[in-house]
Amino acid sequence: MEKFSLEQRVDFLKDIKTKTDQQILLIQLSEKIRAGSELTGQEKKTFQILAAAEKTAWRARRAERAARDVFRVQGEQRRKKETHAKICCGLAALQMAKENEAMRNALRLKAKEVKGVDMAAVDELLGVNHAPSQ
Repeated sequence: MEKFSLEQRVDFLKDIKTKTDQQILLIQLSEKIRAGSELTGQEKKTFQILAAAEKTAWRARRAERAARDVFRVQGEQRRKKETHAKICCGLAALQMAKENEAMRNALRLKAKEVKGVDMAAVDELLGVNHAPSQ
């Protein structure tokens, strides 16, 4: 996992549109340190507490993003497995339909219910040869 320094995290905080009071104070104290100004004892203590809190929050945000990525990948894998299973069932049904006229007719009827289906392609796939209608 990539590590970010406090300076990098503070720079990131500057880009956030809505900041908490603690984030604003951390940015101000960081700027004071960068400018070379000496912090008072209370400011140092506040800075250390805010820096530790920000580091923890940063880690929590990164862990949350990583968890979302894991769930996204798992969802994609589940959808791929389901799609593969549907394709396998479809192929099995097609094979059965080629061997059984009643099954073939049932598949044709179901295919007609599907919006926008090309029945000529369905007939070709099922191996149905119809004489042209007169």
